[in-house]
Amino acid sequence: MDSDSAHSSIEPSGGGDSVAAQWNLLRTEQTYYRRFLDHDLIEAVYAHPRLRVLFPFTSVATLHLSRCTRYPFSFDIPCVVSDYGGGFDVIRTPKMVAGPRMIGVGVTVSEAVALIAAHLPHGCGPAIEATAENLR
Repeated sequence: MDSDSAHSSIEPSGGGDSVAAQWNLLRTEQTYYRRFLDHDLIEAVYAHPRLRVLFPFTSVATLHLSRCTRYPFSFDIPCVVSDYGGGFDVIRTPKMVAGPRMIGVGVTVSEAVALIAAHLPHGCGPAIEATAENLR
């Protein structure tokens, strides 16, 4: 079976175990993630019920959320990055609908969480165990 056939036969399923494991890693890892990401931000995003069911991943000092647990990720949910001045910038990702790139600049943790939640794609639910190509 070629790789395209194998890939197309992947059936999306609930990604709860992968999501929980990734959140656990981000919340408990003491070295890498804590060096680049604000722990209060991670905890605040995790505390929000609509965000906790999404798959978290990082890139440099940026926290991303995805509607799927496998790469390529969905990239249709705002990401948040520390502005190193004590605040956070909430940024529209490339696959989001048109609008200003910066959704929030220098905002607090609670403002960042509220902005992410307010800009979730329509019908956004728990992450699925699949890639962005499997999203409907």
